[in-house]
Amino acid sequence: MGFTKPVIFCLCVVVLFALTALPGLAAVITVSQGGPISSLAAAVGTAADGDTINVEAGPSAYVEGTLIINQNSLTIQGTNGTPRFTGTSLYLAGTGVTLRNLTVDGEGAPGMDVLVNLTSSANQATIESCTLVNPASGTGTGVPTLDDPSSVANAGIGLRINGSDQVSVRDCNFECTPDPDLPNQVDLSDLAPTDGSSDDLLVEHCRFGSQGKNILLVGTHNRAVIRDNAFNRSGGVDGSRGGQSVLSTCGIVIMPQTAADGAVFTDTRIENNDFNSVSGVGVYVY
Repeated sequence: MGFTKPVIFCLCVVVLFALTALPGLAAVITVSQGGPISSLAAAVGTAADGDTINVEAGPSAYVEGTLIINQNSLTIQGTNGTPRFTGTSLYLAGTGVTLRNLTVDGEGAPGMDVLVNLTSSANQATIESCTLVNPASGTGTGVPTLDDPSSVANAGIGLRINGSDQVSVRDCNFECTPDPDLPNQVDLSDLAPTDGSSDDLLVEHCRFGSQGKNILLVGTHNRAVIRDNAFNRSGGVDGSRGGQSVLSTCGIVIMPQTAADGAVFTDTRIENNDFNSVSGVGVYVY
């Protein structure tokens, strides 16, 4: 019995050593201006699947350029306030990535026409409590027409989803600064693949406001839910369309890729949204 305590102590040391030596344990990486890791790009370069990157708000904006994020189950979140990114476009390619409490502002960055881009492999992404505003205007007129799909596909977009499945967007702000020189501007778009579908999109508790359309769904969608959102502006700040057509300034546009393709929307629910401030059509279905 006299050996009980030393044996227990030794076992605890062995277990503790084994846990700290286990490979693959998630790490927490801190980004701070003036710190040893001062950019999100540097943090992403060292991160592994399952890690968390805490980005501290600083006295100035982070400028990251185009940043491709390939890790799976990676969380990037703002701490000590909300960090602001300008001149930045984030491309998510991994599965299960979370962006939380970040501001990405395209103001003054003409080349940043897509602020956050989810590739087709970025399934199960979560975008929450983020501000994605002021993407540059895309090419084309912004008028949704089946004769020229590029008019909507090439828009300037705050959040672009490219056929990713199980994407959740919650408590986000897409209210852009009014600018009549940006006619082809979309807050959020989900472009389903031409040979497949986009499934299980959830958009809830968000605020929208753009010079063009607020939400654009193109192609076949299954089980999309858009609920409890405020569509505060589409078109001019004074409630007018700013010279644009009714179809250019809709709250939600639902359309196929082309007239020949057609589109099927299965179990799509649009419920309890406020369209009172939309200058065009609240919901337009092609």
